[in-house]
Amino acid sequence: RDGAELLGGKPPARAEASGLTTLQRSLVPLLSEYVDVQLSNRTEAEAEQVREVLALHAVNHVTRSRETIQAHNMKLKKNKDKDVDVPAKDQGFTRCKVVVLLPCKNSAWRFIKTLLALTPSAQAPKGRVDSLRKLREGFGPGTKDERASDRKRLLAVGQDHFERFEGNTEDHFRVGIGMHSKYVRLFAPFYASDIIVASPLGLKMIVKSPGDKGRETDFLTSVEVVIIDQMDYLQMQNVEHLETVLAAMNHSPFKSRGADFTRLRDPYLDNLHKFTRQTVMVSAVATPEANAA
Repeated sequence: RDGAELLGGKPPARAEASGLTTLQRSLVPLLSEYVDVQLSNRTEAEAEQVREVLALHAVNHVTRSRETIQAHNMKLKKNKDKDVDVPAKDQGFTRCKVVVLLPCKNSAWRFIKTLLALTPSAQAPKGRVDSLRKLREGFGPGTKDERASDRKRLLAVGQDHFERFEGNTEDHFRVGIGMHSKYVRLFAPFYASDIIVASPLGLKMIVKSPGDKGRETDFLTSVEVVIIDQMDYLQMQNVEHLETVLAAMNHSPFKSRGADFTRLRDPYLDNLHKFTRQTVMVSAVATPEANAA
């Protein structure tokens, strides 16, 4: 259901041909061009529309990258014994390509549900989702009665209150998602994940600060798309966690991590990959901190 319908309003009008709303049709071309995008006037009624587009962009990016690598693998295998040069510059240092930063577990629950609904390999009967029960127990909004109680209580305050405080509001979490051709693995190790959905605090506990003992940042070296949703909400938390996580991305790795250096894209070899990353930021209001991020 659309965000407006979920909050008690009318669902937005969708174009019959594309199935997209007016807002979604304005965002898709920008995301597809891989330019940085900042949406600073998102309303609660538009939340689901924006979430669908962001999740679709993440799935599309990972799927196209995987298919490109698989196509090159087949060409390399086919020409293994031939004196043929097959260009296959299609990889980064590590696997993770998309990072989604969200304020609380309830936001992660909604985003991952939308992501799975748009992922072909997560659909029955041929596809499957590993660890879905773990996600439901750790991130879900509770029983039907609990959801009804939350809905009535929170909507009495306002739609924005419902959007932010329905379900689990814990702000320390991280979920690695491995997108495979026949299944999706939730809670995958970061070095086996294509997408990471996390809170700034959840990642800050791993990347820490420069000079800290046990700091780990190699899994963020090859991030190509960063999605920051509900930036206005994140600013009510400790915004330094967000700044630390963003600063830890797209550096050269400390270890090789099994990278195939013969297939690294040129920006990675030239240490210019941080300039090719797309950053997408969504907020209800524009703020100086968001503009400077």
